[in-house]
Amino acid sequence: MGSYIFRLELDPLNSELIEKAKNELNETVDTVNKGLADLRELLQGEPELNVPDDDYFFAKFLRPVKWHANPAFQVMKHLYHYNMTHPVYSDNLTPMDDRDVLSSGVVVPLPVRNRDGCRLFLIQCGSRWNPNEISLDQMLRGIRLVTESALFEPETQVCGVHLLFDLSGFTLSQALCFTPRFAKAELDWVQNCYSGRIKGLHMVHNPFLFNMVFALFKPLLTEKLRKRIYFHGTNKESLLKVVDRKAVPKYMGGDLDVPIQPVGKPLWEYYCNFQQEFEESVKLGYLKKN
Repeated sequence: MGSYIFRLELDPLNSELIEKAKNELNETVDTVNKGLADLRELLQGEPELNVPDDDYFFAKFLRPVKWHANPAFQVMKHLYHYNMTHPVYSDNLTPMDDRDVLSSGVVVPLPVRNRDGCRLFLIQCGSRWNPNEISLDQMLRGIRLVTESALFEPETQVCGVHLLFDLSGFTLSQALCFTPRFAKAELDWVQNCYSGRIKGLHMVHNPFLFNMVFALFKPLLTEKLRKRIYFHGTNKESLLKVVDRKAVPKYMGGDLDVPIQPVGKPLWEYYCNFQQEFEESVKLGYLKKN
């Protein structure tokens, strides 16, 4: 990405992040061990749910909820029920199957983290999005793929994520792509199935027309998520109060010198390095009845 390198950061927590996890997530040896033991006990009562018996896997559900097993278990169940009931957004969710959206640059993980350690994602919903080439369903699959893979990063588990939605050039034809069905499916995933700490959803360059789209989502929002949605419009300083300047692309008012044109093939090729892991992931979940 220009002079920057994006990679999934799978390294263990450093001393600073260990302290942050202790202060914000009550992460101690005792709470971790109790959370893991309690989650394993809950899973014994759900034999039809196929997940690996693995501390590293469990951490992406437990750490964001302060190692409390029950809410982690509920999110896990919601996620795998969602995958069964929403196959259009879930089946074969791998880089090879989602080459078009990853190559388009519509969904991009940014290479620099926010000042608080959050992973940032850029979603191009305006002039750089052609619905005839990349459908909304494909866009949600792309968002799921990059944000869910980031949950294997210990730092992202601790710090959370921000999503920046660039709506410059948003048109009526794009607005008409949004339906109540899509709004419900997207928010069901965001609010009930995504185990990460969502710190902010930022609408940037959002025109008045976008209000029509947001009206589909507004009645379905929980109070918690509603408080984390920001409408910045063209006020770049408003965005920079929440997201670090060094992590925001230049054309949005920051200092991050990344290509405006789609990142394209290199991003897709990078995720293809983890194709086998994605293929194993899609096998998880509730056993299908014959």
